[in-house]
Amino acid sequence: MNGAVVRSAAIALVVLCAALPILLQAIGERQVYWLFVVSEFYVFAIVAISLDLLMGRSGQISLGQSGFVALGAYTTAILNQRFEETGEIPVEEWNRLVAVTDEERHPIPPENWPMRVARLQRRPISRRIWLRRGGSEWRHLQVTAVPLVGEGEEMLGVMNIFWEI
Repeated sequence: MNGAVVRSAAIALVVLCAALPILLQAIGERQVYWLFVVSEFYVFAIVAISLDLLMGRSGQISLGQSGFVALGAYTTAILNQRFEETGEIPVEEWNRLVAVTDEERHPIPPENWPMRVARLQRRPISRRIWLRRGGSEWRHLQVTAVPLVGEGEEMLGVMNIFWEI
């Protein structure tokens, strides 16, 4: 067969497969069973193609890419949390959990921490600090604190963004 004929037949088959569910749904309610059969066929086709991609030509399964999928799912789960779901961390809790120093490693009193300045003065602030949580190592961070002010100038909280330097 000619390469152009094979290519044209493949394109026609793909177009027909893409249009088939739409055509079945347009015909009417009596075609619900066939729409289900075609949908199941597509699901199993996707599974077969995925298995072929996963196992490759050698037949050895490779799960390396699943780590990237898991990382994306974990990140999505964290980023999809709303403030109402995570809750607030009271200032007293922060004072108990972390130690904060300036660039020269002098302790910063809690009232001068970026989150407190943003909350009390209602202005964004950015500062470099050294932070230690519990007994962990000291971490050099750039902290940006932004006050969250709602309707009627109601103080809702402070959003902190930490960058490791």
